[in-house]
Amino acid sequence: MTRGTNVRTTFTRVRIDPATLLVDINDVTFATSTGSAVQPGPFVIESMPYAVAGSCDHAASGVGRVDLGGTAFVLAATWVVGGFEPEGGATLSADGRSADLAGGGYCGSITPAPAIYNPVNPAVPDFHLQLACGPHTLVDVLLGRACVNLA
Repeated sequence: MTRGTNVRTTFTRVRIDPATLLVDINDVTFATSTGSAVQPGPFVIESMPYAVAGSCDHAASGVGRVDLGGTAFVLAATWVVGGFEPEGGATLSADGRSADLAGGGYCGSITPAPAIYNPVNPAVPDFHLQLACGPHTLVDVLLGRACVNLA
């Protein structure tokens, strides 16, 4: 069982590789975290990667949200659960610009595929979340919210 408080990491920007449209989910340069939890080990959790939710309470009580609204991108990723006795799921919006995440287990999580074991306290780059160019209008182009697939 985890002790402490909920850890919440909020991102205002993310790092995207423009050639592959992969997001570095471990780049916390533009993120803030609150809370601290100790999971069995003991291991202190102080932050979470982008697009990841998890818990250690035998339930999918860890929640997260990915919201690309107002950008040129849509989600092209799938999510998987991992860890010990994992459970959870992702619900994508009809337009593909957002996803609600629920993940957990007895220290499990939901992450962009492929699964990441114990995805806490991001430290090294991990270009793991796939995006794609979303549909756009002339207004989007004029406002700089359109992208072009270079592949």
